[in-house]
Amino acid sequence: MSISELTNSAEALVGMAFVIGIGLIILGKFQSVSGVTTAANTALGNFITGIDDYADWIGIIVLVGVGVYLLAAFKNK
Repeated sequence: MSISELTNSAEALVGMAFVIGIGLIILGKFQSVSGVTTAANTALGNFITGIDDYADWIGIIVLVGVGVYLLAAFKNK
C-alpha cells in the first residue's frame, strides 16, 4: 500500500465523519425551528439522544474498522 492510497483512504474517512457530523447538527437545529410540529420535534430529540448514547462506541468501532482495513491492505500488498 502506498502513501497516496493511505491518504485517499484517510480523506474518505474524514469526509464521512464530516457528513455524519453535519447531518446530526442539522437534525439538532430542526428542533429549534418553529414550523416543526411537536411530534416531529420529539422524534428528532429522541433520535439525537439515542445517537448520543452510542457516540463513544462509534469512535471505537471506527478505530477498529480502520485498523482492520489497514491490516488487510498491508497483507494484500
